Formats: sequence, C-alpha cells, structure tokens
Amino acid sequence: MFNELLEILEYGLKKFLTSRIFVVGILFCAMFGSLVYKLYSLQIVNSSYYQNNYIQKTRKTTYHQAARGNIYDRNGKVLAYNELTYSVTFTDTGKLPTGFDKNEVLIPLVEILFEHGETVRTSFPMAFDEDGNIVFTTRSAGEKSVLLQNIYGVSRDKFNTEDRYGNYLSSSPDPTWFYNYSLHKFGIGYNSKGFGTDKETTYEIDPEVALAVLNIRYTMYLHSYMKYESIDIADNLKMETLTDILEHENILPEIGIEEQTVRIYNDALYFAHIIGYTGIASEADLEALTEENDTYQSGDIVGRAGIEQRLELTLAGQKGVDTYFLDSEGRILEVTEHKDAVAGDNIYLTLDADMMIGIYHILEQKLAAILVSRLVNMDVNLDDVQDSSKIMVPIKDAYFQLINNNVLSMAQFARPDASGSEQTMYSYFSGRLLNVTTELSSQMANHDTTPFINLGEAQQDYYDYLFDYLIDEQYLIVNDEIRSDQIYQDWQKGAISFSTFLSYAVSDNWITTSGLTSESGYSTAEETYQMIVTKLMEEVKETTGFGKLIYKYLIKEGSITGNQVCLALIAQGKVPHSDEDVALLSSGSSEAAYQFMIRKISSLEITPQQLALDPCTAACTLIDVRTGEPIAIVSYPGYDNNYFSGSVNGAYYNKLLNDLSNPLYNNATQTRTAPGSTFKPVTATAGLQEGVVDAYTTIEDKGIFTELGLKLRCWAYPYSHGAINVSEALRDSCNYYFSEVGYRLSLNSEGNYNEPLGLSRILKWASAYGLNEVSGVEITEIAPHVSDYGPVASSIGQGTHAFANVQLARYVTTVANMGTLYRLSIVKQRTDSAGNVVEVYEPQVEEHEEIMYSTLNTIHQGMRMVVSEGSVKSIFDGCPVSVAGKTGTAEESSKRGPHALFIGFAPYESPEVALAVTVPFGYSSSHAAEIAREVLDYYYGAISLEQILAQGASDTSGITIND
Repeated sequence: MFNELLEILEYGLKKFLTSRIFVVGILFCAMFGSLVYKLYSLQIVNSSYYQNNYIQKTRKTTYHQAARGNIYDRNGKVLAYNELTYSVTFTDTGKLPTGFDKNEVLIPLVEILFEHGETVRTSFPMAFDEDGNIVFTTRSAGEKSVLLQNIYGVSRDKFNTEDRYGNYLSSSPDPTWFYNYSLHKFGIGYNSKGFGTDKETTYEIDPEVALAVLNIRYTMYLHSYMKYESIDIADNLKMETLTDILEHENILPEIGIEEQTVRIYNDALYFAHIIGYTGIASEADLEALTEENDTYQSGDIVGRAGIEQRLELTLAGQKGVDTYFLDSEGRILEVTEHKDAVAGDNIYLTLDADMMIGIYHILEQKLAAILVSRLVNMDVNLDDVQDSSKIMVPIKDAYFQLINNNVLSMAQFARPDASGSEQTMYSYFSGRLLNVTTELSSQMANHDTTPFINLGEAQQDYYDYLFDYLIDEQYLIVNDEIRSDQIYQDWQKGAISFSTFLSYAVSDNWITTSGLTSESGYSTAEETYQMIVTKLMEEVKETTGFGKLIYKYLIKEGSITGNQVCLALIAQGKVPHSDEDVALLSSGSSEAAYQFMIRKISSLEITPQQLALDPCTAACTLIDVRTGEPIAIVSYPGYDNNYFSGSVNGAYYNKLLNDLSNPLYNNATQTRTAPGSTFKPVTATAGLQEGVVDAYTTIEDKGIFTELGLKLRCWAYPYSHGAINVSEALRDSCNYYFSEVGYRLSLNSEGNYNEPLGLSRILKWASAYGLNEVSGVEITEIAPHVSDYGPVASSIGQGTHAFANVQLARYVTTVANMGTLYRLSIVKQRTDSAGNVVEVYEPQVEEHEEIMYSTLNTIHQGMRMVVSEGSVKSIFDGCPVSVAGKTGTAEESSKRGPHALFIGFAPYESPEVALAVTVPFGYSSSHAAEIAREVLDYYYGAISLEQILAQGASDTSGITIND
C-alpha cells in the first residue's frame, strides 16, 4: 500500500513538473521577486537619489508672437503700428479646479479693471447696446452657429430640440434668453454649476461685470486644452491698474501681468476699410492659417480684415519658440530649446493718406449739400412724382431718421430724468403703442379678412413687421414648398389679410410654435392660432423696431413735432446749441425746427451718415494712369477700427451693425451699381472695333428707338440731337445713337438679329477694360457683372450691368492710358524691420483683346467734349487742368433718386490720373461730376487739405443731367 502511494505521488509530481502550470508558477514567482527587489531598491537603498532626480516632468512647447510689421502710406506716413503695453492674464495650472473657484477670482479682478476704466477682451459675441439691451455681435451666420454649438454643447443638427433639462435650444434664440443660459452654463451668478440642480443658489452680480466674466470664461473654454499657457484678459493697462492688481495678488491666484503690444491705427476713419483690423483668431482663421504655418494657435492675434488679413503671414513675422520641462507644480525645470521671434515685415501702400482724408471730407460735404438741397418743410407724395431725379425729401423724414438710425436714444425718452420734450414724446408713444397693439390683436383674433393691399400705409407697415419678425426669429422658415403655395403667393401680392395668412400657416404647420405657445399645449389649430397671436404681440411690442414704427407715424401725422425732436437732440447732447436755438424751438414754429436742421446738416454737426437718407453713401477711386497704382480708394461713411484692435468693442460693433448707412461696407469695392451712361465708351469701343460704325458714321437721333418693339427714349426727347457721330454721341450721351450701335452689334452676317451675338460682343470689349473680373486690390471686393440680357438696352448702360466703384476706375484708367489694363494692387513695397527693402511690387499688366489706337482716340475726343462742350462744362470751368469724362445716371427705383456717376481723367492731353465717383441715389450725375472737380482741384493744388477741412457742406450746381 505504501509503495503504491509513493508511486502515485511520484507520478503526480512528474506530471506537475512537466505541466504548463508549473512553468507559469515559476515565472510569476520570478516576477514577484523582481518587483519586491525593485521596490526595496527604490524606497530603501536609493530613495534619496530618486527623490532628488526623478520628479514628475511635463514637456511643453510655447510660442511667442513676434512684433507685427507696420503699415505705411506711399509717403511713409505710419498708418498702423504697435504700442508696448501690459496685459493681465490667466494661466490654468489647476489651482482653481471648479468653475465656481474661477468665478470667485475673476469677479474681483473685473471689478478692479472696471474701477480703472479698463476694457476686458471680447471673445463672447454679445454686448449691451446703448439702451442697455443685450444683443448678439456675431459677424455672420456661421460664427453665430459656432457660438450656439459651443454653448449648447451639441452639434448643429440638435438645434431646435430640448435638452434634458427642458431648455429649448433654438437656432435663433432670443438674445436675453441665450445670455442668461450662458451665464448659467458657466455658473456666473450661481453658487453651483449645472442645470436642474436642486442645491443651486444665486447671488447678485452687476450685469456689465457678469458679461465681462462670461467673456473670460468663454475664452477659457475655447482654450481648455492649453494647460499652463496664459490667456489675455485685458490689454493696454494703466499703471495704476497694474499696481492695484499686484496689491491684491493674494486673492487673485492664476492671475499674472505680461508685456504685450496693442495695434494702433492712425487716420482710422479714412483707412479702416483698407487696412482692416486685428483680433483673436476664429476657428475659420486658424483652419486657413495653419495650412501655411503650423505655429498658429487658438488665442493668437491675427488680421481679421483688409490688408491686415490679406498679408497676415507677412506682417506677423516668425514666432519665438521655447521648449521646456515643468514639474507637477508648473515650475520650469529645464529649457531645452529657445528661438527668438523675428519681427514681421513692414508694408508700404500705394495710397496717399492726405488724399484719402481730403476726398473723404469732399464726399461728406457734397452729400450734406445734396441733402440740404432736397429737404423741404412740407409733405411729399411720391405717387405724384414723375421724374425720380426731382424727388424732394420731407423734413419729417429727417426727424424720424434721428430716431430710426439711433442718433437719439429711445430708452432715454422713458427715463425719470428725461427732458420735457422727451417726456412728451414718450407719453404720445406709450399711448399709441397700446392702441396699435390692441387693435392689431383684435383684428387678428377676430380673423379680419381685409386684404393687405386695401389697408392704410401704417397698417401695412405694422403687418409687414409682424411677417418679417416671424421670419427673423425663425418661427417661419420659408422654403420652396411654401413659396409655391397659393396662400403664400396671395399674401406676397397683398391679396389676403395677414390673419388669413397666419391662420393658414398655423394649420399647415408652417409655424414653429415651440417658442410661442405655452408648455401646456393646445389641442386645436384655432387654440394654437389664438395663443400665437397673443404671444406674438407680446413679443413685438417690446422690440425696438416696432417702437420705431410707432414714432414714424406719430411724427408723420404731426403728433410729435420737429421742435420736440430737435429739443431732444439738444437734451441728449447730440448737437451744440445756443440759448437762441432753444428759445426758437420752444416757440413751436415748424419753420424754426426746419431751419435748425438745415443749419446743423450744413455745418456737418448732423452728418449724412447719421441721417441715413438718400444719399448717405459715396465712393471715389483715384488711380495713377501711368503706373496703375491706386492713389486713393475712399468709402463714405467710415468707422474707427481701433475699437476692433485685439478684441471687438461689442457696443461699438453693434452700433455699426445697426447703422442704416452701413459703415462696415466698403462702398468703393463692395457696393455695385448700374453704370448708366458711363458704360457708353464700352459700347463705342465695341461698335468701332467690330466695324458696325466708324469715327465718322452719323446716326440720326429719332427720339425713341423702336426696333424689336423696344421703346428706348433718348433723354432729349421730344427734341433731337440730330445726325451725330460717335464722339458727338458721347458728348450728348445720346441713348438713340448707342441703342442703334447695340442693335447693329446684334446682327449676324445675314443681317438677322442675334441676341447672344450682341451680348458676346459687349462682354468681349467690356472684358478688355477689365469689367468682367475683380480689379485685384488686396481687400474684399464684390465681383462685377456684365449684362446678360437685352444687348440694345445694355448698350446704353441698362440691362443687368453692375460694377463697383474701383472697377469703374480701372476701366477709365485703361481708356486714359490707351488700352493698358493693369491688375490693381494697393501694396507698393515690403521692408524688413530694419527698413531694408525686401520686395517691390511691380504693376501687372493683364492680357486682353487689343483696342486700336484710333478707337481710343475717338473715345478720348468724345469724353473731352463732354467736359468742354457738354452737360458738365460749367462745373469744370476754371479747373486747373483739362479734363475728359463721362457722366452716368442709373434709376433703380421710381421712389428713390437715381444713382449718380462720373468717370474721367486728366490732363486730357497727357493723362496722369483717372478717377471714378459713385453716389448711390445721388439724384443727378452733376453731383458726381462736382465731386470729381473738387478732387482734381485738390490733387492739383488749387485747394489745400486745410481748406477742405475748414468748410462745411459744399454748394451744388443745381444742374440736373438726364443721361
């Protein structure tokens, strides 16, 4: 028995020793022994060595922006430069782990900054307007969409749904709601973060402080992946601010002071559209820039518009680089790489700063003069006006525009300290607002069926506002299916009432009711309709836009007088005044108010930009004919890009966005107008080059061109220009002559009319002058459009032609220099930071269909005759140089004045400069010609910049040119 047991044990042992379990067991024992030895070595034998030499390290690479290059005008006058300053920063090292902890530091910091008048950098695109209302300051729909995604924390396809706390994530949220939602997200004003938390408590915080903290927290959110790297909170700090922050550093952990540079712009009003501005890089900016340079990071200051953006890589220089190791406390242990930053290159423009300034003021003065000549102290019925160039503007429109364009603050009218005139105005307003909203509510609730077209003007405006409000707030999203619906089409034609339209829209589920109806919901379409009517009126009566409509009709009917509006101007400090002004206005005489406005507009104490009446915008481009270099590209009105430097001043940006004169648009490069008769030299070129006429061909002006069933009237009808050649036709701007040329251009070899042939010939020779493409300037420019409809009408500047001012200037430059088409550039040269020339930008000549010398000579003669014999002879009499030019008048609407244009060059015998002037809704091309005359006087020294700056609204000739 015992031997058998031994044999069994021996066999089992052999099996165990040869099994995989034994091998694995041995391996585990070895590993365990090794681990025990290693721990013993680390903790006992070599503990002091490892403690001193193996502290946890983090490798970090940081980049330092280089000094940005300066921008100069052609004469070396500095336009954009950097100023050394100090900024306050936040660096997240983990000492403030929660949002509440961060807010506890940021709130006292912001209070210190505000106490010293500092401005917090803006990255969260919302601001308080002048009336204290929170508004969005996003610059595009895409930028707003990114903001919503970041705050909601969902992708775009989740918009217009509810989150888990029941918050409706609208794609077009109410600004106040979204602002409060954002504060809640970051726990600003709350003692805990997160929606739906039972333990949430709130605390009071000043609204401006809360918005500033929100900006900082939003910036932190965007930089959350960049631990240990500082973000700027405020720039250009005063020394007393620095001292105050340093004195409170014990309660401001993670807050530091760093040296920075801030971008300063000289002559900002005149150059903002050209130079642009710098700002915090957006996601779109980074995506584009990192393709060229991978050192760009979120939070970098980059060019956001104009030359600053176009030449970003040149101006920005090369970043400095530091690579180092940090310990777990964020302390630098070792620097392994250091490379100094290389300053950006300087840019010299072709533009002349003094010319830009002088021309800007010439434009403003002429616009003011046109307004003064058009304003009348009486009502005007536009239905009685047969000729749009003779439209007069009732002074009541100017009174209303002071409110409509936010020169006067509506909120001020309602304040306890408002003046007597303001209180009276507000009393009328509040009573009328109640009456109007009550009446509209009743009409809609009772399904009023009066067709829109049968309503009075005021009622139509109110219902138009309601319809636009539904669309703007995205309660109604109009798609192709809706557009094709008969009810929608009837509404667009005014054949049905707004109530009928709205009721149908509700029943057919066109209206998104989430933001309009209550949570309880309504079971029938009628109940839903009635609730929408109630909520819609509650909402719109609180909007500024609807309030402005109320003021419009109170002023129009005389319930609010011009005297009260002018006294409100004085009370709000908008214009200088005398005691005599106040006494005259207080007398109640309408003539006193009218004369007060005329004086203030004439002295430019009230500007065309502020009134935003027709005309309130203009542009002028001046080009060196010999080199193709732009000397001036001027847009009126302008703006101050210093408010956008580094970070956008939200209130100022919102003011510009709501300015009805659209100061953010470059009227020289972004506003297209029909060219009118300034296109006739192109038609002359096409006719001469294609051989349908020659320099001596005469055509009898028969008054009305009737071929093809057309009825194109020559402006001289019922009189006639007689039998004239092409140069004389340019002199007289004869519509009949150029209609005949357009017709002949459209005849094929068999003598049959061929519209595509005519259009292709016009396009061919318009392209020879560069009118088929952008001019080439290094700033945002809208594409031109050569007419693609009706070659005969297109030949006299009608059809669908549309060109920007700078494109017309390039065209007339090509005429002046006998056919050399330059690709325009406003960059003259580039130098390094030491002033050494790195690159000179040579003018580029573009290939095109060659224009014969004889053709251009004939056109020169005609354009000279326009000035020496034609409609603008009296305007250019006494000009220091001989001028050749062409006027143009283009009607866009029978209810508004025609566009006024002039193109020309000088001296006629040996051209040096060419220019184009455009005045949208400027009534008569004589006004554009008057501007051109003053610009040439200035350029050739007949008037100085000092003289221009000292004068008010210039006179108008009173000439009306019908071309």
